[in-house]
Amino acid sequence: MRILKNLSIAAMGFMVFLFGLDLFLQAAEIQTPLETTIDPEIGPAFIKGKNVTRFNEGFFIGEVNDMGYFGEERPYSLEPGQRRILLLGDSFVMGATVFARDHFASLLETRMAKEGPSEVQVLNFGRADFNLSNMYQYYEDFASRWDHDLVLYFVGYSDLVPSRQVEQDLYPACVVENDSLYIDYSFRNSARFHQYQLLAPIVSNSALVRMGFNAKKMVMRGELTEMMLGKFSGAILESKSHPDTEKSWPTTELPLLTRKILEKLAGDPRVVVVVKGELPPEMIQEVKAFGFPVWDLYSVLEEMNRQGVDPFYWEVTGKRGHWNHAAHVKIAEFLDQGLQNLHFLDP
Repeated sequence: MRILKNLSIAAMGFMVFLFGLDLFLQAAEIQTPLETTIDPEIGPAFIKGKNVTRFNEGFFIGEVNDMGYFGEERPYSLEPGQRRILLLGDSFVMGATVFARDHFASLLETRMAKEGPSEVQVLNFGRADFNLSNMYQYYEDFASRWDHDLVLYFVGYSDLVPSRQVEQDLYPACVVENDSLYIDYSFRNSARFHQYQLLAPIVSNSALVRMGFNAKKMVMRGELTEMMLGKFSGAILESKSHPDTEKSWPTTELPLLTRKILEKLAGDPRVVVVVKGELPPEMIQEVKAFGFPVWDLYSVLEEMNRQGVDPFYWEVTGKRGHWNHAAHVKIAEFLDQGLQNLHFLDP
């Protein structure tokens, strides 16, 4: 009996310690809770009005606006004289490593404001861990609510030939059946989703849960060595290519699902595909064959490397990862040139 009592006291003490640690992490803004939730209508979604602090490669403080995305809040409709571009992509596009003013979306808006006469709005719908299938579903169910003139899909090899994602069972899924593409929302009825709904109040308000989720993602991505060894992992990881680059391709052909999605996108004259990572030449030709504009951002980033500016290196932390400040500036310049080539601002 005494043993049980002592165990109970120890357990309660440990819970109080964890609760206090969680409060400290949030109050000191060392780690904020997850900024995402699972919406039964659209799957993974940002929590409106959620403050976000991150310090991994770079330092980020931001807030999800009241419409559910990062950046300035915009109404669904466009006013006369306004034009709008939507960005779809993964965590590179989401850009939670730089302040909003330094993100290429803001830099692009500033550049185009000088070129006028139209006001150009750039809305960022990038989401961590998204591949092309997720981007397509997110656009159909959420981003397309905003009037727009162009939508840019940022893709690399892992977006076109995706692997299993973290918590994939909580995502709507694009499916090909009888040669037709549709979005499957059966996750809403799954035991996994109902379990999530019960735990959501804790998951959405705990910094420790967020840290555990980050660790799980690192393990799934094969980043355990770097996480455990820190700066001493450099020698081991030296041969590892930069993010989104594959030298030994598992396949050089587009999967059926990816082809069906691209086929669907090809019917929309507003779509532009931006290649952000290295692709096999055969795959690039397949993508171009669908007929929409394909912009080669990867070559621009490689040119930065050749000139001695690593677009993935963060001097403040000594890490390589997402696009750094110099890369965001170059990306804004690149996109501006692409829009000029499309005569985007022409009356």
